[in-house]
Amino acid sequence: MKNVILTSLMLVSAFAFSQEVEKIKVKDSSSTQFNQWSIELGVGQSKGLNPYLPGGNYYSSDPNHEFGKVTLNSYTLGARYMISPKFGFKGLLGYDRLFNFSGNGSREFDTRFYRLQLEGVVNLNRVFGTEKVFGRFGLLFHAGFHVALHQSKTEDKPYEAPSETHNYNATEKDGGLVLGFTPQYRVYDRFSIFFDVTLLSNYRQHLSWDGSSADRTKNLEGRMLATSLGVSVTLGDSRVHGDWELIKDDRQKEMDGLNEKIGQLENMLQDTDKDGVPDYRDKEPNSMTGIAVSPDGRMVDLNNNTIPDELEKYVNTTIIQKLGDIKPSTNVGGDNTNVVINEQAENEMLKRLINENYITAHFEVDKVTPTTVESIDFVLNYLRKNPESKVEIFGNADANGNRAYNDRLSGNRAKHVKNMLVKAGIATNRIEIKPNGVDSSVNKGSKSAKRLVRRVTFKVS
Repeated sequence: MKNVILTSLMLVSAFAFSQEVEKIKVKDSSSTQFNQWSIELGVGQSKGLNPYLPGGNYYSSDPNHEFGKVTLNSYTLGARYMISPKFGFKGLLGYDRLFNFSGNGSREFDTRFYRLQLEGVVNLNRVFGTEKVFGRFGLLFHAGFHVALHQSKTEDKPYEAPSETHNYNATEKDGGLVLGFTPQYRVYDRFSIFFDVTLLSNYRQHLSWDGSSADRTKNLEGRMLATSLGVSVTLGDSRVHGDWELIKDDRQKEMDGLNEKIGQLENMLQDTDKDGVPDYRDKEPNSMTGIAVSPDGRMVDLNNNTIPDELEKYVNTTIIQKLGDIKPSTNVGGDNTNVVINEQAENEMLKRLINENYITAHFEVDKVTPTTVESIDFVLNYLRKNPESKVEIFGNADANGNRAYNDRLSGNRAKHVKNMLVKAGIATNRIEIKPNGVDSSVNKGSKSAKRLVRRVTFKVS
């Protein structure tokens, strides 16, 4: 169904419904906001992997523990800006103090490392489209370069050979590449925790991690592994952390926009009374089934007697013939034969139309003013032609709302129609109102069916 309508929209309906479709607004990607800034604070452990003084028995891990020994010697403060939901940049300041563990068998050393990192960041959850799969879990990849100040605080010992000097208080400038992964977990809307693993590679590192001069034959390359546990706080107007904000891509937005337009067109093209005129153009959306209507949906009544011409013709040629009340007559000016209807038979026909609910007044939701007045005009004409007749007005409501409310609503609808007839000259003592409350004769889950029971019916006597 939607494919057919979409084709029609492109080939035919674009011009015909341009005013209606123009009212539908689709949110484009530029209007989608997410929190782009995040502040990150981490604390953890860093280890110098290499170089150390060859044969000097220096190392930062503890071989007596299966996973080494944990200490807090690394502190970081970072700020991240995402230029899109998938990609961004990150700046980080870090301080690391590398030293031997007490009792781990390494000789004593002490080194300070002050670093500044500038990196690109990739939100892997968004790249692979797994935001909904992993929920509160996330994964970032970051890579870039760093510059650092590397300072030795290892004091030389009297018993050490001159070749083992540790360059106490010597400082050098290092630089190199950095890359890492950051698993995350969103604890609250704007707050998450993370565990970061980062590998730093220094080029032209002259100081070993123990403070001694690096072996030039090893290409003066150094590496450090830093792990940290930290918190990330998002900044921005959205209540959800930017890494987890659900954002539809442009293609999905375009499809959603088309589906919304199609749904709107489907509603516009509904034809509740099945008269061939869609509801958005139908001026009389409750016309009788099978009765000819004008292009705007009104039942054709050329002689303006409030009876649709097709219904009038059917009654004249079918019902009245069966009553045997037909008198042929010939026009003075021509050969056409007219059917002269006995007045009593006509009244019986009109009375039957009213009492069998062919003549009804319909209402919108929660309204007491009818959508059209043709049916009320029909009853008014009958009462004027039959001054001895009386009418009962039955108010009805659909199943929306509670029973007490619908009882009042149905009564108010009947009262409103009564007031219209009274103001048109019908005596009050000829009119009686009867609230029927809810009309449960249709499926209460059907929006179009409920339109048929929001009505007032009549019974004349």
